[in-house]
Amino acid sequence: MRQPWTSERIRTAVVGAEQQLEQVISIAAMQDPPRKTILEASYQVVHDAIVSLVTLFRDHVADAGAATLIARAYAKCVAGTISSPKVACIRHVLEVVQAMREQHLPA
Repeated sequence: MRQPWTSERIRTAVVGAEQQLEQVISIAAMQDPPRKTILEASYQVVHDAIVSLVTLFRDHVADAGAATLIARAYAKCVAGTISSPKVACIRHVLEVVQAMREQHLPA
């Protein structure tokens, strides 16, 4: 039997995805010299986290506007890039996610 998505469970999932993005940003910053793009090995983690966040906000928070903002911010990161997205762009997506979480999922 499936467990219902409570607001606490949704908040925990969103915070977990935020932590994954923060970790990818930190790994890129720890490289010598610090990288401007995320590591290729981290790209799938970023992609999966963003897709999960968009799905959570769209289906369980019931705010398509928040999901759209996150998806657009991520699309700007990957649009026209042959290599991995820039760290600054992923940081911007993280800021959008945090703003949406604070707005829609208060503690």
